[in-house]
Amino acid sequence: MALVVHGAADGIWVAAPVNLHASTGALRHAYVAELKDVDVSRAKVGVWLALTALGGAFLALLFVALGDSWQLTKQIVPTLIMTLTQVTQMLFIIGFICAADLDEREKLRKQFQGYQATQNKAVEDEARRKAEECPYCHKPVKANNRKRHIASCPAKP
Repeated sequence: MALVVHGAADGIWVAAPVNLHASTGALRHAYVAELKDVDVSRAKVGVWLALTALGGAFLALLFVALGDSWQLTKQIVPTLIMTLTQVTQMLFIIGFICAADLDEREKLRKQFQGYQATQNKAVEDEARRKAEECPYCHKPVKANNRKRHIASCPAKP
């Protein structure tokens, strides 16, 4: 336990006892949530920039294919066929990119499930440990002696 001073808008300051372990956990979770929001916004910007660059590259590739096929054939139908072939190849590239993205997302999903399971187990272990100890002196107490120990605990206020 520690005393933490809280300030109010009207200038009143209050000192309140705070469990540092609990407040540190809450602060950490708030900080992680804030970082997650920042990461999401940065990822959105990165995705839009990448899509814009990919679209520009595909558009340039389309014009190169159109110009090359026109120079080669000087006819409209063969030029359009060659250009459509290039468009099909570009769509295949987009499909491969999407498939790779989905594969990575699935790997991340599985990794996060493992992380969540580890965190849940840690929380359960902590709750079990707290259930098996005295809330005043924090000594381990067996379930059959818990009530008797708490009633006569020397650290009880």
